[in-house]
Amino acid sequence: MEITELYKTLEKLRADGYTVNGYIGCEEDSHNPDGLVLVDFIEYIDAYYSDEKPIWLETFYQVFMWQYNSMYEGATTYYSNFYGLSDYQKIVETGDFLKNNGYMVIAEKFTAGIVLCEQEDDSDAEDLIQISSQIEQWLDQNTKPVWDFYYEILEKHKNELLESQQF
Repeated sequence: MEITELYKTLEKLRADGYTVNGYIGCEEDSHNPDGLVLVDFIEYIDAYYSDEKPIWLETFYQVFMWQYNSMYEGATTYYSNFYGLSDYQKIVETGDFLKNNGYMVIAEKFTAGIVLCEQEDDSDAEDLIQISSQIEQWLDQNTKPVWDFYYEILEKHKNELLESQQF
């Protein structure tokens, strides 16, 4: 799908008052095919930015993976870099970007999970399970701020993404 079509879909969902998340898509209508627009953006990013991504785009990517993994398989899947897409450095940089760009509500929960990265010591297993559970619960109950983040970051950098397709 062309990036212009993705933006039209994104804007339509927003105008219609829908909330979209990285796991089920359109929350108000999980059968709405437009609800997969975030997945389509991820596929676009994978196609056009396979290696180095600008920090804002890496942050979008990481927040999406965080939300999807946490809602589908659990937060430890994301923080353990199970799929090789969320190494410690990317997680720290994403947290910093969120904080430095005014997404404090998301940054607080996102960075809380850093302690789950590469844990080899089981001595704090109960604490780690609790942190993971708190992140998962927060994501489940706070999809709107994350949706707002997705929408805002994509709108702010729309011209950059439109230009990327011209190559």
